[in-house]
Amino acid sequence: MLKKVGIIGSGVAGITLLKALVDQTEERTSSQTNNLNLQIVLIERGRNFFDTFARSPSSNPVVVVHNPVTSRTEYQFFCNQGIKTMSSWIASLEDRFKTRIAHKPGLLHLPKNIHEQKKWEDIFNKNSFYQENIVEKSFLNKKLQKNTISDLGIWDPNGFWLNPKKFLILCLKDVARVFNKGAEILMGTEVRKIKVLDKGVLLTLRTNDSESEVVFDKVIMATGSKTEELLNKNSLYLGDKDGSETKLNLYTNSGQLSRFAIPKEYYRFFPNFIFCKGGYVTPLIRKAVYSGSSYDKIKNEDSLLIDKNNKYNFARMCNIYNKFSTNINVSYYRSERCTSSDKLPVVGKIGSRSDSDLYIFSALASRGFSYGPLLAEILATEIISEICNSSVENEAASNRFNQLVTPFRSV
Repeated sequence: MLKKVGIIGSGVAGITLLKALVDQTEERTSSQTNNLNLQIVLIERGRNFFDTFARSPSSNPVVVVHNPVTSRTEYQFFCNQGIKTMSSWIASLEDRFKTRIAHKPGLLHLPKNIHEQKKWEDIFNKNSFYQENIVEKSFLNKKLQKNTISDLGIWDPNGFWLNPKKFLILCLKDVARVFNKGAEILMGTEVRKIKVLDKGVLLTLRTNDSESEVVFDKVIMATGSKTEELLNKNSLYLGDKDGSETKLNLYTNSGQLSRFAIPKEYYRFFPNFIFCKGGYVTPLIRKAVYSGSSYDKIKNEDSLLIDKNNKYNFARMCNIYNKFSTNINVSYYRSERCTSSDKLPVVGKIGSRSDSDLYIFSALASRGFSYGPLLAEILATEIISEICNSSVENEAASNRFNQLVTPFRSV
């Protein structure tokens, strides 16, 4: 029997989930143990993918992926596993399509100030994961070819940067390669209403000037910065409706990436690794250097804010070499992303019903390309196991899902 799965949104969450669902469906079909007749529909209100990516981190020319320094051991483990999964996806796509998506020059991570350095020292003493990557001042001075005020840092040999748009497009090409008849993409389609039924989810879709109602067996909201708006519009909630648990809030913040065109006489001052200190600075990439972070809750194109963030990003670049001319040509990329009140991803079923067929895959914040594929694989396993009514597999999927996603909170 045909089962329909709808994915709302085609950012990093939506596209990685589409690929994970297709991969696992094909794996079942090829094993001939459980032939799964699945149709997956990706629903996107943008007219094309360039329109879709325009205000998301996927539009940035560069994304940096590395392990965070955090006191939350479970979160550190989670990020580490996510980066391993992402690296596996990249290697597979690069091999299949004979191209490069990512570059791994390593990353030097320094604390922003003395206060953060003391926090880092405490974290390093309690978490053995960081021990092998701690570096001291002599190493830092040698790497940066200058004296630094930091007494310690982290050298992450696996830190890398990638082209996010190219990664997502190759994911879509991979889906089309193996599943072109079972996957459908609806561009220019807005989700007007979401109604959870006893079985399945009813979506009211608007394309051009016409509306239609479609019932899906499963629906996943992978809507990024539009998640809160869609939840409120459809009176949906996260957690218990009676408010017995701490309320989980979602909000949208903005990031800014600055591109500095580097004159040839400055090329020799840039190291061949990624530098991170309250944000990152890339190596020289096609005659330019990218510096980014500067997150804030202002979503509009405020010229004073843009100028301020460009200056912050320029100052970070000057940690490497402090005699750059301020006349260096600069352009910028601003993007919006969804973040939760506790800075952790929100993945799972919406509402208090355990048999609900509506899911959320959002609040990836600035780490969508770090653990998006891992979360997509876990969520795809959960969804397909439920569709197949496989009690053994569903139990295994649920355990894996709970271990890696929900120790932080109840969705």
